[in-house]
Amino acid sequence: MRRKRGGQSRENPNSCDSGGKTCKAVRAGKIILNEMKNKEFVCVIFIACLVIGFCSCAVLPKSAANRWLEYELPPSKIVYNGEEFFGGKLSGKSRFSVFYDKVIADDADFYYVVLQQDFGWRKKDADTWVPQTSNFRREKIGYIYVNPDKRVAVYFSPPKGNYSAFKVSIK
Repeated sequence: MRRKRGGQSRENPNSCDSGGKTCKAVRAGKIILNEMKNKEFVCVIFIACLVIGFCSCAVLPKSAANRWLEYELPPSKIVYNGEEFFGGKLSGKSRFSVFYDKVIADDADFYYVVLQQDFGWRKKDADTWVPQTSNFRREKIGYIYVNPDKRVAVYFSPPKGNYSAFKVSIK
């Protein structure tokens, strides 16, 4: 038999001598620490889920901003005679084309406001747009934004960013 030192045998340093009160307290302390670590872990996961849940509620839905497809287009390609001047492919086999239409052109201000709101902006006063959320998108000058759902496109022409609206057909 091996000699014991300080209530523990040499063979197993974690074993206690004849059920001493000190050894039981140590084991109980280890159990409590393990339970606390598990509770802390559960609390951290719970808090992370709450943060993700609440943050996702405050963000502009991506679907609103993503309804507008963005394409670079030089002003020399724009025509106002009713002929198709731009086109592309949508998801699937659908294709779209953009052309001038007087009714849509007359409603350009309306479609500009719809685009701005979908991009996460709101009107502060007659001349000022302010971000509605921290997740907003800016229009780019020299780009056309196509919304296949509304069958409309908005173009921002250089150098000042004046906008025009066009009709979109889908085939």
